[in-house]
Amino acid sequence: MASLPSDEPFDVIVVGAGPAGSTAAYHLAGARRVLIVDRQPFPRHKACGGALARCRNWPERFPNYAEVCADLHGYPNHCLRFFHDRKEWWDEQGEHLFDHVPRWVFDHQLLQAATRKPGVEFQVFRVRTLERLDNGMIRLSDGRRSIDARAVVGADGAHSMVARALGNPRR
Repeated sequence: MASLPSDEPFDVIVVGAGPAGSTAAYHLAGARRVLIVDRQPFPRHKACGGALARCRNWPERFPNYAEVCADLHGYPNHCLRFFHDRKEWWDEQGEHLFDHVPRWVFDHQLLQAATRKPGVEFQVFRVRTLERLDNGMIRLSDGRRSIDARAVVGADGAHSMVARALGNPRR
């Protein structure tokens, strides 16, 4: 099985390049060699929502968000209603409840902020297997190639390959 070109294993591989994975890589950058892998290239369409709750204070808490928020157009939302069996069961009106952003733009901008940091790379790589080696390293494979790392961060969503490899039940 061929390995991705590398002089040495990565310190950390982050599986999933969405907001969680890109943010993790952004904060791990510098003293560590980090690889973010995702099964698809970016930018890409993301079907799930783009609601950023309480994001007004995010630039103070998340330096990666502070880098991208000036170029990110959010659509403020002032009303939120939930229905169950066609009956309204929750209605919240407010000055500014959350912003809605296009996920394909938001995710791509966060990934770009992470890869601008020293020691952070991105590869399209669909993880099929994850195994712990005798030397303590972790090997990820797509069936043809493999990548080794000292640690892996699972940010690959609800059907996480990393979670399954750790023995967590599938939801």
